[in-house]
Amino acid sequence: MAILIQLLMFAAIAGVVLWLVVLQGRKARANLQALAQRQGFTTRIMEFFGTKEITVGDAAFDAAWFVQTNQPEFLAAALVPEIRARGMAALAARAKGSFSLKDGAVRYAEQGTLASAVQLARLEQQVPLLHYLADLTDVAAAAERG
Repeated sequence: MAILIQLLMFAAIAGVVLWLVVLQGRKARANLQALAQRQGFTTRIMEFFGTKEITVGDAAFDAAWFVQTNQPEFLAAALVPEIRARGMAALAARAKGSFSLKDGAVRYAEQGTLASAVQLARLEQQVPLLHYLADLTDVAAAAERG
């Protein structure tokens, strides 16, 4: 399946904000939606206002990642040790973005520019995890079809 890198520009009060998005589309459409981002100030505010996260029973992963989904039981079971290890490796590689699954597409997005070789290398490091997450959407779609 093809990987696409997009550069998106948004106007902000302080100027233009650039977002890099690595996208992998899938043929199978699943109702599975998820967002995984590193734990931090933003996620604490989200929790304060009632946003719920799932946990997978892996203390290090649960402490590092804030995961939201519309299918908590499925995703908690599907985030097997190999996928969680890739997520932890993404943080170790200083991944600054978030992973999302929606409408059969899997994305990794972080603020930045294509001019940075370091950032491009970091985006490339996320591709194997995107493949694993895309496989989850295929499994979810197959389960939905019965």
